[in-house]
Amino acid sequence: MIERRTAMDISQRTLAERCGLPQSSIARIESFKTTAKIDTLLKFMQPLELKLQVAAL
Repeated sequence: MIERRTAMDISQRTLAERCGLPQSSIARIESFKTTAKIDTLLKFMQPLELKLQVAAL
């Protein structure tokens, strides 16, 4: 997700504003310092035009 954000030239602050999350949450998610809930991931991914795929093992 970091690669996508930087490729789109979006800062953490801008992404946070677009998805309604604090910038600190974006930083923690990107640095794997927290495990994000699915609803948070979806908010995070929408402005980056990413989709979540779930597959059976």
